[in-house]
Amino acid sequence: MQRAAVLWRANPARLLVALFALLLAGGMAAATGANFNSTTSNPANVVTAGVISHDNDKAGATVLNVLHLMPGQPESGTVKITNTGDAAAASSVTLSNLTATSGSTPLAPALDVSLTADGTPVDLNGAAAGTSAKLSALTSIPLGAWAVGEDRDYVFTVELPDTGPDGADNAYQGAGLTVDMTWELTS
Repeated sequence: MQRAAVLWRANPARLLVALFALLLAGGMAAATGANFNSTTSNPANVVTAGVISHDNDKAGATVLNVLHLMPGQPESGTVKITNTGDAAAASSVTLSNLTATSGSTPLAPALDVSLTADGTPVDLNGAAAGTSAKLSALTSIPLGAWAVGEDRDYVFTVELPDTGPDGADNAYQGAGLTVDMTWELTS
């Protein structure tokens, strides 16, 4: 310790330079240690949005064109929908713009509707597949997920139930309506 005190008194600047050099050398020695390392890369990653699309074999045309419906005699119309996109997590058909076109008694509240997909009944009203529902009560009908390229034949059947003899259904004579069907597949 006495030697450091003598050096300090003799040349303090030289002692400070020597101490700084020792500290710098010690710091560099501690920071230059060896380590293990491994790297890889994944260049040119690509993200492309999928496509949701479908074909409707009656696009722009009617599915149901029922003239002269009689009580107790069901009538049907068929449409083929094909998934032409990349996927479909859900699908539906929406019935909208229900409009009475003729007659004094609205037909829609009396009209029973049922729907099948490739011969399998579709649940229309949440009660059970295969049961009918009144047309006036239907809006959007869920149709489930579709595989790419899958097609389905949908058959809509309408029936005015026969409520009895002696003209019990006369109030519906000449009654008519129109309804739009909109098919949608979603991701």
